[in-house]
Amino acid sequence: KLDKAVETFLEIQPASNHYEDSRIQAALILKNKGQLSEALQTLKDSIAKKSDNVQSYFVVSQILEEQKKYTEAIGYLKSANLKFPKNSQINYYLGTLFDRVNDKENMLAHMNQVIEIDEEHVQALNYVAYSLAEMKKDLRRAEQLALKAEKLDQSDAFIKDTVGWVYFQKGDYVKAVQFLERAHKQLPDVGIIAEHLGDAYLKLKQKDKAFQTFQKAFELETDPEKKKMIQEKIVDVKNSESNRKPASE
Repeated sequence: KLDKAVETFLEIQPASNHYEDSRIQAALILKNKGQLSEALQTLKDSIAKKSDNVQSYFVVSQILEEQKKYTEAIGYLKSANLKFPKNSQINYYLGTLFDRVNDKENMLAHMNQVIEIDEEHVQALNYVAYSLAEMKKDLRRAEQLALKAEKLDQSDAFIKDTVGWVYFQKGDYVKAVQFLERAHKQLPDVGIIAEHLGDAYLKLKQKDKAFQTFQKAFELETDPEKKKMIQEKIVDVKNSESNRKPASE
């Protein structure tokens, strides 16, 4: 009886210690029913009256993110960050949202704040390392952070991919392949890992392996633009093989 549950949760008044939790529960029910506007308004009203529960800010931001209202979501999380400056998860979520709007400076600032609060926050270590590798910036620090994350969680294939990609950007293609092969073996159906491995094979002039791995990445990729970029890599490998002259010539 979900409607009755929402109605009952909303009867709880701000003076109660259960007020914010009741609003969160009501909002989550509404959200799961697809009533995003109602869920959002329930939490906005709750925060306006009482704002001591960090979870209220998280759920509001998640709903706004689903609606692609990233700027508004960032605004709520920044308010939460002022109230709870040492909360690592607020800073982490803020970092991911700034990344969504391509604000790399603020993304890195908040991810670094996470690491400052919790130096063993594996997700933040990996996020910063991968971002620096993508930006081809401060690769020495990227390597340190990636290796630390990998040491803390040796089961995560995405962290292995990050380590491999950092080594790729540093020009150490042998080490890159070592980590990327392990990541690809663990998660053979993840396109970006396959593409990274293909890039590393190509740098080592292992063109047959590069061709096969790019084909795998192409099959797995769903984004049209990324698919087009992988197709161009496949064509380049084929052309380089067809243009190669026999040794006798």
